[in-house]
Amino acid sequence: MKLIIKLIILITLSIIILNAQEVELKKSEYDINKCIKIKYTKEDIKKYKKLIQEGEIQGYSCAGIYYMRQGNFKEAINYFNKGKEKGSIEAYAQLGSLYLSFL
Repeated sequence: MKLIIKLIILITLSIIILNAQEVELKKSEYDINKCIKIKYTKEDIKKYKKLIQEGEIQGYSCAGIYYMRQGNFKEAINYFNKGKEKGSIEAYAQLGSLYLSFL
C-alpha cells in the first residue's frame, strides 16, 4: 500500500513539474555533498543562507536539507520551492525525495 501511495505521489509530482511554467534549469558548481552531514549546527544554516544571499542557488537545497533533517518539513518545502523557482535541479530532486520519504 505504501508503495502505491509513493508511486501516486511520484506521478503527481512528475505531472506538476512537467506542466509547471517554464523555468530555466540550472546546475550549480557548488557541491551538494558539502551540505549533507550527520549533525548540523546553527552555523551551518547561517552558511547556507549566506550562499543564497551571494546568489548561489544550491544554498536553497542546502537550507532545505538542513530543515528536512531537523524535522521541520514546512520550512524544508519552503526552501526547496524557492530553489525550484530559481531553476535549481537539485531543489526539484530534493522536493520529490522529501514527499516520497517523509510526507
